[in-house]
Amino acid sequence: MSNPASLIALYQSGQFRAAALAGERIPQSHRTAAESYFLGAAYIQLGRDSDARSCFEQVLETEPNRAEALIGLGAALRALGQLDDAIIHFQRATNVQPNDSIAHLNLGTALQDDGRLEEARSSFLRAVQINPQLPEGHCYLGSVLATLGEKHAAVSAFQRAITLRPAYVIAHTFLANTQHEIGEREQALKSYATAIKLNPKFAEAHYGAGLTLKDLGRREESIAALTRTLELDPTHELARAQRLYQQAQICDWAAMSSDMLTLDRLGIDRAVSPFALLALDGDPHRQALRAKRYAQTHLNRPAASAGTPPPSERIRIGYFS
Repeated sequence: MSNPASLIALYQSGQFRAAALAGERIPQSHRTAAESYFLGAAYIQLGRDSDARSCFEQVLETEPNRAEALIGLGAALRALGQLDDAIIHFQRATNVQPNDSIAHLNLGTALQDDGRLEEARSSFLRAVQINPQLPEGHCYLGSVLATLGEKHAAVSAFQRAITLRPAYVIAHTFLANTQHEIGEREQALKSYATAIKLNPKFAEAHYGAGLTLKDLGRREESIAALTRTLELDPTHELARAQRLYQQAQICDWAAMSSDMLTLDRLGIDRAVSPFALLALDGDPHRQALRAKRYAQTHLNRPAASAGTPPPSERIRIGYFS
């Protein structure tokens, strides 16, 4: 005899691993639709997207118009990189439940991933119209507005998200990124500091702080922030390139020596002396472009973006009623 209450209670209390274990103890043939849904939702939170997909498909076999399962399946497909199918399922969910803010929110994220920014903006606007208290809606709306060049509107959207959820690390970081872009460097540095205080292990906040410190002329502090970024994420090639550039600017060749092997991967001829490197790379964007090309062709991941929600942020997919 299954005990759906324990699985559901564990999930709703944030104990996702325990919820998954509880669900796995129930034979698949004996799981109810609710049990399959919450097991899939736990898998989403744990990053087990293929397993989540199977669970949501089981729900939809018996309840093809269950909006929560359509959203869950769409979220799993998005995480697996199957954007076209994800968008189809999110759109089906919005058709079944036109006033479901979470459905519109998830549709917006998939559209944004697919580069359909105007459609993404419409989805996020619809989400916050339905539920003005939805912090993710305001944050992701801000990220699209920033990408579309509407920087000041983006700042307002991020600030609204932070008002609703003061500890929203992603929103603080996106706000800082945008403040940096519009020239508000000191404010950006304060926003990065808040993000780092909330989550000291968030590499992108340290990276952004490093770039802002560089623009403020605080090179040693910039190098320290970029070094911390690489400690947290050794594959962050943009941070490595920026650190090399900063070290070259202050002629710290000893510090650069530890990264000399990286020069090959960034497309720099190691036979060129560090002094020549300084002259060749007076433009910091040259290093960033090399790093971006390397990251895209060798790491199988895009270089960091200033305003796109990271795939690692697991947003809400709704609740089974």
